[in-house]
Amino acid sequence: MLTTNQTFQGTIASISSSVLFSMMFLFGLFMQPLTGTQVASWRVLMMLLSLVLLVSVSKQWQHVFDYLKTLKTAKDWLIFILPTPILGGQIWLFMWAPVNGYGLDVTLGYFFIAAGDDRSWSLFLS
Repeated sequence: MLTTNQTFQGTIASISSSVLFSMMFLFGLFMQPLTGTQVASWRVLMMLLSLVLLVSVSKQWQHVFDYLKTLKTAKDWLIFILPTPILGGQIWLFMWAPVNGYGLDVTLGYFFIAAGDDRSWSLFLS
């Protein structure tokens, strides 16, 4: 069971991620002369640099290496790498859409996918 402190931290993390997700949408508009693909490329580069900085500052590289050591078979590596094109496609779409006037369409699409998933699981689990 979660303690009150863990619940509070989880709530703050959830709110922070929602705020950052909405700012990500604006990120493409702030870089207006660039195309959606160029904005997405900058975002991927900044995410990579931020991740390296975060892992370095928190001194967690050993955990990264320990996890990579658990990937022993080709199947393990495939499962590890498989989500990459899906995530890359979503990053590109979410950066391309606002620059090209489809921001609301993509945002509603993400909302309806999540709502549909929730409804599907509730029907499946009942």
